[in-house]
Amino acid sequence: MGDLSPDIGVKLGRLVPMLSSPVAGEVVATVAAIGRTLDRAGMDWHDLAKGLMASAQSQPRHEPPPWQRGPAGDGFAAGNAPLRAMADWLDKYALERLTDRQRDFVANVRHLLASGRRLTSAQKQYLADLHTRHGGEHA
Repeated sequence: MGDLSPDIGVKLGRLVPMLSSPVAGEVVATVAAIGRTLDRAGMDWHDLAKGLMASAQSQPRHEPPPWQRGPAGDGFAAGNAPLRAMADWLDKYALERLTDRQRDFVANVRHLLASGRRLTSAQKQYLADLHTRHGGEHA
């Protein structure tokens, strides 16, 4: 049994996303390429699975994000409330007036904020501009 070295990890890391192809032949070819990569490293699929499980178990547990911590959080959720309100308002009251690109942006912003991600200053400005342009009050 071989080790899941960084070199092998990089090679596999390039191959694994190719498994999501909608083309069955590409998926089969990717599986074969992963198998060859493992074989050259003296490993098999069982070794890969063990390596992945060991890696997952050795990862430190992360503290819950601020919006799940309640009042003791760092204020991140509260600081994003105006941004969420603008995105929600656009989704509810102005969606039909937005271009496809703007609708995608609003959906993406709502997803980012719901998952605890921070917006860039450019994203914040664009959201505020859209909100104002389409009749929203300043949050």
